[in-house]
Amino acid sequence: MLTAQNLKQYRTTLHAMRARLIDHAAQIREETSGGIDGAPREDFPDRPIDPLDRASQQTELAVRVGLAENEAHLRTEIDAALERLDAGTYGVCEDCGAVIAAKRLEAVPYAKFCIRCERLAEQPA
Repeated sequence: MLTAQNLKQYRTTLHAMRARLIDHAAQIREETSGGIDGAPREDFPDRPIDPLDRASQQTELAVRVGLAENEAHLRTEIDAALERLDAGTYGVCEDCGAVIAAKRLEAVPYAKFCIRCERLAEQPA
């Protein structure tokens, strides 16, 4: 079972992960608000846009949007783990009720399923 010290460490880890994600999201927003070479488009209103530059920008933007969506999902998972800590259910599998192994929580501190249940959920139907 998890000790009070373990729970405190997991809480600290989760808050640090969340803070890094929030900082990274702000960085992504700042980077995607620029035009070519990161300069706002209004700084160069008469500058022609090369089709290859535009395609490159669109691809980069799509990658950044995908990354931001993944990080938003991860923030949701972290918030849920913090709620489980507050509720006293952290470290307990939401499917079978077994204790989630410490090694799993160290690797994935926001895990809500034990390894067995996670593997079962990932198997194709």
